[in-house]
Amino acid sequence: MVINSEDHTHITNQYSAGTDVPRLMIAQACFDEHTTVTDRRSQVRQQARWQTKRWLNQVWRTAAVPFSSPVKNAVAPKTKCFEFNVIHTQQGQPIGFHPDLGVRGVSVSHSGIWYAIATASQPSLGIDLQCYRHFGSSARQWAFTAGECTQSMTLLCAAWAVREAFLKSHGVGLPHLLRNIDIDWQQQRVSDPAANLSERMFRMVYGLYWVCAICYCSESERPEWDVATLSTTVPLTVSSARSTSLC
Repeated sequence: MVINSEDHTHITNQYSAGTDVPRLMIAQACFDEHTTVTDRRSQVRQQARWQTKRWLNQVWRTAAVPFSSPVKNAVAPKTKCFEFNVIHTQQGQPIGFHPDLGVRGVSVSHSGIWYAIATASQPSLGIDLQCYRHFGSSARQWAFTAGECTQSMTLLCAAWAVREAFLKSHGVGLPHLLRNIDIDWQQQRVSDPAANLSERMFRMVYGLYWVCAICYCSESERPEWDVATLSTTVPLTVSSARSTSLC
């Protein structure tokens, strides 16, 4: 699904998504001509916060059913004119909350002038977006295995994104010895038994300037989701058992 920032026209809809399907938005922040470099970081965060509530309401206003409902794909009930708010757990993990519809999982990440937002019906959700960059020797020793350190910059950024998204899906943040988190690229599974963190599934989205990882509970059905880009024509590649290119 590609979304135009002006009219939000749905150009491509890959799959008929149910309420258990993670929905992902990747956006480039907008700046005016007077924005300084030092102001950009705070503006990216502000725009990400604003778009998070907007994305929650857009995704769930037609597909939402009460979080406790046992009926999958049930007809959405009529609700009052409330909107989702983003609240945080004691560990700092964000949660989407609606007075009528209840709780929805949400995760936010930003890097450079880009940000990513994911939402799903289950709260065990984590996302991390990394603009492509090089890592120093100390970061390599802390975040990557010996075998990974010989790989390309793209792979290193992808591994970093998977591990951070994994931690976020558990409500855990840094510092954490990232290299101890095991990534099974073939099965798209990630785990850290030594830290008592249960296994998650993950998926990847690659762009020209960044890589984005999303982790979700492995007990859930393997999702296929719509990917939305806002205010950009950058081509995306979604990694899965059946690779799909969007542009």
